[in-house]
Amino acid sequence: MRAIQRLDKLYFDNDKEQIKHCLNAFLQAVEYRLANKETEEAVLREIASDTPISATLYSLYSQTLRKAIDDVFEPGNELADRLRANVTRFSAYKAYHATQTARHNKNPKRVLQQFNRYLAAEYNTATIRAHRAADWQHFEQERDVLPNLEWMPSTSINPGEDHRTFWGTTLPIDDPFWEQHQPGDRWNCKCHLRNTDKEPTDRPTSDNPCDLRHDGLEGNPAHTGEVFTDNCAYVKNSGQNRKERDKVEEKCEITAQKVIRKTAKQSPLLQQSYPCEIDGEIREVRFADWGISETAYSMTGRKNLYWIKNEVLNNPEKYFKNAKYISEAEVDLSHNRGKVLRLKKKFKKYYYSEITLANGIEAFLNIILHEDGNYYLYTISKNITSYD
Repeated sequence: MRAIQRLDKLYFDNDKEQIKHCLNAFLQAVEYRLANKETEEAVLREIASDTPISATLYSLYSQTLRKAIDDVFEPGNELADRLRANVTRFSAYKAYHATQTARHNKNPKRVLQQFNRYLAAEYNTATIRAHRAADWQHFEQERDVLPNLEWMPSTSINPGEDHRTFWGTTLPIDDPFWEQHQPGDRWNCKCHLRNTDKEPTDRPTSDNPCDLRHDGLEGNPAHTGEVFTDNCAYVKNSGQNRKERDKVEEKCEITAQKVIRKTAKQSPLLQQSYPCEIDGEIREVRFADWGISETAYSMTGRKNLYWIKNEVLNNPEKYFKNAKYISEAEVDLSHNRGKVLRLKKKFKKYYYSEITLANGIEAFLNIILHEDGNYYLYTISKNITSYD
């Protein structure tokens, strides 16, 4: 946990004035519910229990960081789906560390305040990197007319030395420099790029620590679909080896499943039906608690793919509309017992429709015809023969 406690240095350079500015910007943008006494008490109860991750903290963190993406992109943008999935997974890891750190501290409220302070920097940086990703999409569209990018100075009231070496640098959009250096690759960076037809400058080099990208902010988010990489402190320090880190990943996925099942009944999106092609006909497909639970569980153990799959539940209209009908199958009850058997006895037939997830990976909607005459989503799987 020591690496987590060093985040004040990484995020703010231990500068109280920078912390103040960061918190002010955060609180102006976000109504953060952990300040609510009832919410705080719920978090403290979860910390005092044996749950590995506070589901309330996870929900708060993910809602906050997803807002950073929502405020930048128009609905339906596939890059935005990838970025939302990324910050949601990041939030689960953050909640894991916050829960574990607070549980082993005599003053858990102080720990929560500490992680709230970190959240301010994470939200601000997520907003900046989302803007940089959206800008890049725009630059790509206009590259025939404006083929170069210029690094613009920081818009901070009191800019530091970060990236100062690169200010004014102008290079083609496909120059390899931009894969190694770009605004938003340091916490709280307020630089940006603009597209231009100005002549390119020399490619700069720098060994100045203020110009080097921070851990967890590697890559171009428009290309990687990542706001935060697995080199961030929460993921990198979740275990001493791969086995331990995989166990934490599993705990993160289990927490997400619980939250999806709990919040589904309050989601207006999942209380509606959506048109989807089934065997040449457009059918209205609904959601039921058992289908939401199965979908929330599906593709566990696949890391990033699990979280990207969950975005289907956040935009069902788009995915159902674009689904391509593939085949149907009879319901096989031979391997089912107990509660599952009782449920599936009400299924009349399976239908499979192919979708493309936001990262370009193909998956399948498993839709069932129920004995009540309605069609329901049963799960989303990586292939037709498996409900993984």
